Amino acid sequence: MATRMTLALLALLIASCAPSVSSPRSPVPTPNATRTASPAPTAISSASSAVGAVPIDRCGLIDDAFLTDAPSGGFVTISGVKFLVQGADPNRNVTLSAGLAPGVFACARGFGIEIASGVFDLRSGSVATAIVPPSSHVDVPTTLAEADAWKLVRSSVPASISVLKPGWLPQRYARSSVVVEYAHSVGSDWGYRVGYSSRSDGRPLLMALGSVNAAAPTTSRVKRIGAAEVTVATTASWPAIAAYWNFGGMAYSVQTADPTLTEEELGQVVEGMLPTIPPGP
Repeated sequence: MATRMTLALLALLIASCAPSVSSPRSPVPTPNATRTASPAPTAISSASSAVGAVPIDRCGLIDDAFLTDAPSGGFVTISGVKFLVQGADPNRNVTLSAGLAPGVFACARGFGIEIASGVFDLRSGSVATAIVPPSSHVDVPTTLAEADAWKLVRSSVPASISVLKPGWLPQRYARSSVVVEYAHSVGSDWGYRVGYSSRSDGRPLLMALGSVNAAAPTTSRVKRIGAAEVTVATTASWPAIAAYWNFGGMAYSVQTADPTLTEEELGQVVEGMLPTIPPGP
């Protein structure tokens, strides 16, 4: 009898220690556990996470640009620094504005990887044309030495706008001092006007950017000067003779009340103001 009871207790003890035959339960993961059944995490799309990526924020004039749809990609060089901005890499996320061309002021911003000295692979961000706030402006006529006057004009309008100053003037106009009548913006429209005076009677010769006043012309004709199509007009009041042309989407003019300024002389003045215009076809 004792032997049977001993065997029964032994059987119960063995049964209680045996593993369960019910469906297995998923283990509760610990905070550091790796769950092999979970899908791989999605890669972070921001290019700032790329190894070696650094913030990019560079503005200046475009030295060179080659933009294409070819898989090899294109680039924009801003003030000596080259940015690769296109290519077949699906992870690149770079927005390019219209009008990116040599001589245009632009800013490259985002994240990129330096792949050589002065060369960055821009991984995310943008390259866009921009207007730089000028460091000064002129609202009251200011008389200065000629070189200083044009420096003031240059610092008073955005770097993306060309400042066209004269190279040649007839000898009867004084160049020792000139008047900056204004150099500023009215709303989004930029303008400046710089005046030279006749030595004999003080009549002004004015170089301007932007809209200017003029009476209805009595004569008007278009002539090619360098690469510009220039309208030469005369009036019965102000101005006696003037030249008007466009460059870079901006309007420029030379006006004078001096009736002795000939059309040939006016053409020479305008020609000396156009060194930044590329030769025509």
